[in-house]
Amino acid sequence: MSDGKVTSYSAPFLIGTDVRTLTLVNDPIGQRAYDTVRAVPEGKIAILQYKLPKPGTIEPATKLSFETRIGNQGCGVTYYE
Repeated sequence: MSDGKVTSYSAPFLIGTDVRTLTLVNDPIGQRAYDTVRAVPEGKIAILQYKLPKPGTIEPATKLSFETRIGNQGCGVTYYE
């Protein structure tokens, strides 16, 4: 959390990346995710919404990220609506 570095992810190339630098077109999604998880009290869940095409499509779809933090680690799970 404190340095924004990704420590675990299904896409190994993102490990070590500062999440705050990630963007989706003009949406600073990484900074929004970082701010969301930093603001939520430990053990509580915050929801972040954004648009991203589903795999195999080009139309943006609503995706929800449920985020929490435990100690100095942030954790999130996402799904498409």
